[in-house]
Amino acid sequence: MINITVFHLSQIGIDIEEKKRKTAKNILSLARRYFTPSEVDYLAKMPDPDAQQKEFIKLWTLKVSLLLVL
Repeated sequence: MINITVFHLSQIGIDIEEKKRKTAKNILSLARRYFTPSEVDYLAKMPDPDAQQKEFIKLWTLKVSLLLVL
């Protein structure tokens, strides 16, 4: 997954993650460390572990690319 964030058209943050990247066995425990409570709740409500992992990676790449811009 690739996420590119542009801030004021002069700064760019890019994060690239492997789509099938192995994550921690308990994604929610990792999410609790780095995500907001609403993001953790969003992930916790997903019944499918594969979908939960995909959304985790999506949120992670969005956050990292934004942080790289700031």
